[in-house]
Amino acid sequence: MPDYILQFFNSPYWAPISNIFTAIGVISVILAIVRFVHNRRRKEWKSNVSIQDYPTDYDVEMECRNAIYSKIWTEETKVGISTIVFRPVDCVIPKLKVYGFGINGKKDGVIESFSDLTPEDAVCFRLERAECIPHYKIRWYSEYGEYAEHVFSDNLRNGINTVDGIEYRINFVSVLRRALNLR
Repeated sequence: MPDYILQFFNSPYWAPISNIFTAIGVISVILAIVRFVHNRRRKEWKSNVSIQDYPTDYDVEMECRNAIYSKIWTEETKVGISTIVFRPVDCVIPKLKVYGFGINGKKDGVIESFSDLTPEDAVCFRLERAECIPHYKIRWYSEYGEYAEHVFSDNLRNGINTVDGIEYRINFVSVLRRALNLR
């Protein structure tokens, strides 16, 4: 290295410049952490799924072309049981998982999972939505890794449990995958 560069780094002029560069680096790290935490908690509304709630006498075979019956299907006909149809709208859902809840309200784990659901596919559940006690929950992921959840429980208001669209949780990885168009 030439001597005049070494003399500059050893001179008293370099100390304030070095401190400025250090401060810029620290500020950049702090801003990156803040953006990461903020992006992790971001939510986005999308209307790419439909969760329809029907009475027990709903004829799934006649209405749904590719009906996929879940393990959560009861043949009972008592009051409070409804047929729930989950269907993608104009998209492909790469992964759908069904979770069960134990008596104490903690998640038991994955009961079953489905993959590559198209708008032609309809996953059908028949269960009781009594007293707003959640027994089952579904979680699905979009093409870029965002995910959404729906808990099967009664809303205790007007009895309408149909959902058109859902709020997706977006994390840093899904933002990066969307920016790079990695599906």
